[in-house]
Amino acid sequence: MPEQHMERSQFRLGDASNEQIANKEALTLPENKFFEGARNVAQNLRDSGYEAYLAGGCVRDMVLGVEPKDFDMTTNALPEQVAKLFPRTVMQAAEYGMVRVLLNGDCYEVSTYRGDGGAFSSTKEEDVARRDFTMNALLIDPLTKEVIDLVGGMDDIKAGIIRATNDPTKAGDALWLIRAIRFACQFDFDIDPSLYDAIKTHHDNALTLKQERSTNEIRKMLATSMPLHGLQLMKECGLLPLLLPWLDINPEMKEQLTRLESTSDAPAMTTWAIIMADQEVTTLGKTIKLSNKEITDINDIVKNIEALSSLDEIALRRLAVKNNQQAILALAKVRFGTGSPETIGFQKIIEDLQTNPLPKLPLITGTDLHSLGIKPGPKFKEILEQVETLALSRSLSTKEEAMKYVQSLQ
Repeated sequence: MPEQHMERSQFRLGDASNEQIANKEALTLPENKFFEGARNVAQNLRDSGYEAYLAGGCVRDMVLGVEPKDFDMTTNALPEQVAKLFPRTVMQAAEYGMVRVLLNGDCYEVSTYRGDGGAFSSTKEEDVARRDFTMNALLIDPLTKEVIDLVGGMDDIKAGIIRATNDPTKAGDALWLIRAIRFACQFDFDIDPSLYDAIKTHHDNALTLKQERSTNEIRKMLATSMPLHGLQLMKECGLLPLLLPWLDINPEMKEQLTRLESTSDAPAMTTWAIIMADQEVTTLGKTIKLSNKEITDINDIVKNIEALSSLDEIALRRLAVKNNQQAILALAKVRFGTGSPETIGFQKIIEDLQTNPLPKLPLITGTDLHSLGIKPGPKFKEILEQVETLALSRSLSTKEEAMKYVQSLQ
């Protein structure tokens, strides 16, 4: 690593005279209860004779002008020392130096400095050096608003580069292999050539990861605005056939993912539905450790795609009244294209429903059927579906009409 990346540099957040900060306005620290709590945690540690800095992703996000989702802190205090300073704590993983401090309804993860091999350390320099990428190795003093950069992370963020803090092959965890690609997609950064070569050389180490951990990183990557880019990087580095061996990035899939990258309205799991199009979703989803909700959502998207492709007016109306219409329209554009019959057909359905709204569905429920003396069972569902179909076709428009129809069936 060039010598300049090992020099210590300090910056003041919001200092307009600092020429090394890419976006001065974006570096203003949050003024809210959550950040004030982080300041209070740091102040308590400092008053007790310990060091305390914000570290990791929250610092990177603030430098990038992104609102942090959490505030993690690093300190030279040991877990038991941290726990004694606060009335409410959870020893989340004390053996790894992590303690959760609960303050005014918020949670702050406080970690003891660690060095090589994960052993506790007394210096922030050793703690910073063990972090995966330079952009994740910045510290902020929440009391002075000072950014402490020991590894050139500010320069790399400004240049849009993901660079390893040290030799990544010596890390005790192979997650960096996937994280580098995920961050490249999340922030539209380039991967430093030496890091990229290391991923290609050591890609098979990804097999040492538990399925849940590798899937979680892939999940985050696919949720970015550049899922196709991420999958292509994984393929180039040799990670794709190891972690998603069933996936073939064919031209049709590329086209759909490219369209997806230009829309923000499609359902959250659309990317998974696209890449799993030729698979049995439930079986594969369980194999790669997707959650039950994710599997259900993907299956729902697959069913919605089938409804769109049917071009059946009743099916499209049912789709429109039971879902977010703009999300389904975006799904149609991604799956079939903007000018496709499927997209145009669904757009016409939306316009028709705006001009001639359907009655609020359902017209009747199981309680209504029970009041007519119909016993619960398979017939319940059959009758309710018939009524819904007739309502969608505009043959029934009120509860009274629906009840009369049901009575005529008896």
